[in-house]
Formats: sequence, structure tokens, C-alpha cells
Amino acid sequence: MRNLPGLSHDMAVAQVKDDAQALRTAGQPATTTTAAIAYKLGMPDALKVLKAAPDTPLDQILKPDVMKANPDLKGKTAGSYATGMAQQFGHDPVGGQSPFGAGAPEENDMNELQAANPAATEILGQTGLGVPAFMMLTGSGSQLARDKATRAGAVKVANEFAKQRGVDISTFKSQYKAYNDTLDKNISRYNNTKIMEDELLGTIQNLKPAANDATIGNVNAANAAAIWGGKETNGPYHKSTLFI
Repeated sequence: MRNLPGLSHDMAVAQVKDDAQALRTAGQPATTTTAAIAYKLGMPDALKVLKAAPDTPLDQILKPDVMKANPDLKGKTAGSYATGMAQQFGHDPVGGQSPFGAGAPEENDMNELQAANPAATEILGQTGLGVPAFMMLTGSGSQLARDKATRAGAVKVANEFAKQRGVDISTFKSQYKAYNDTLDKNISRYNNTKIMEDELLGTIQNLKPAANDATIGNVNAANAAAIWGGKETNGPYHKSTLFI
């Protein structure tokens, strides 16, 4: 995240609104997720990530000093990073009333714990937290603006949240990290499975002409898959065509 020493809460709100306008100008949607990415990385790097192919590793997009300053980005791709941010902030449009979208705390209430809304589509609405308190609870407090008002407000809301909801803040950060690590792995596993599935279907399609040329035209897709896996089939020439 950009280092913003002395940046007041009002200035931070104005910055997010400016970022939303810059996102629209660049042809990107101005949502709670894209605005959060822009606020965290800065607009130039945020646009690089948002425009990159989803499977592009972040360390191929961002400079080494940016990766070093944000160790949570290690091992992530543009797609997995954006998905993780969407899980946190949702896809609500950034409107005039609040830079954090509909259902999130209003600008003047960022330093007050709001009532939880179970029907909200993003974590801020579901918890009633503002962005500063959320960052404080999840271990990113050092990346907040340096002014006293922002940090004191974040601590206040985080403390109220922990007391009212019975949250153990000593383990909250590690639980949050474990959840997101699991989410990243599941997304990666799903993507890898889809790639393997596409490759297998392509192999089957490639095998069908070879099977027909070898006079086993009655071979079906299941048999072709078995050939690909080196298994027995009901075709009389399966061994001779295994490596065709």
C-alpha cells in the first residue's frame, strides 16, 4: 500500500473518490473492490493488475519493491488477488454517498461500529466495520494513514466489534489469513482442474481421427480416454494405437 503519512480521514475519502473517477476514465468499473485495490496499490499498479490476464503472477506485474512491501501478495495471480479482494469488499458501485459502496458505512460513520447486515453482499456490511477497522483487525493496521484520528478511530471500532461480537482478536488475524489461504488454494485447484479437463477433451478429440484411421471407428469417447490413460479398451487394436 502507498505510504500516506499525515493523511486525514477526509483526505482518504477524497482519494478514494478520485480513484473511482480515474478507474472509470481508464475503462474499469468503479466498485468497492476496484477502489480498494487502487487505494492499496496506487492507481498505476492497480490498473496493471486489473488489466492483466487472470493467471498472470503478481510478481510479473508489480515491481520487486512493491512485492516486498506487501508480503501478502506473494504467490498470488492477478485473478486470485482480485477474487480475494472481492470476497472482502464486494462488487457494489462506488457512489456519491460513500466511497465504499451501498450497504457500507457512510463517510461520517467510518469511526463508528455499524449494525451488522446479514443480507449484505460484502464483508463490511455483514460485520458493520469500516475499512480502517477491518484493516486493523486483519493485520494491515500498519498500512493505514498515519494521522491520529484514523488510527484511533480504527482501534475504537475494532475494540467495540471484538467486545460486542465476542471475537478473540489474538487469533482473528491468523484465522483470517488461514481462510484466505484456503480460498486461494481452492481457486487455484479449480483453475488447474479446468485446465486439465480442457487438455483431456482436446486429447480425446485428437485421438478420434487416429482411432478411425486404425479401423477402430467404433471407439467412443470413454475408450479414447482410456487409451490416453494407458488402460485396456474394447478396441482390437488398442495396443498398436496407444502411441499413434
